[in-house]
Amino acid sequence: MKETLASKVTSLLFFIKAIEPLLIRIKNDLSKYLMAKQRSIQAYAEMARFTQKYEELNLTNYSDMNPDLLIFQNP
Repeated sequence: MKETLASKVTSLLFFIKAIEPLLIRIKNDLSKYLMAKQRSIQAYAEMARFTQKYEELNLTNYSDMNPDLLIFQNP
């Protein structure tokens, strides 16, 4: 019984040593992906703010407050 358990523990340790580098690589890849996703979300937010500011200025200065002349119209 003791030999069987020792064998199972040894087998588990070999499995852990084999899979650990893969798990570390996955963790690093996911952190890079999440950072890129966060940068993308921030870029979209900045573009939305820019577009909103542009349309507000366009509405007040060039279209005489006529929303039908806006470039980005709400549906």
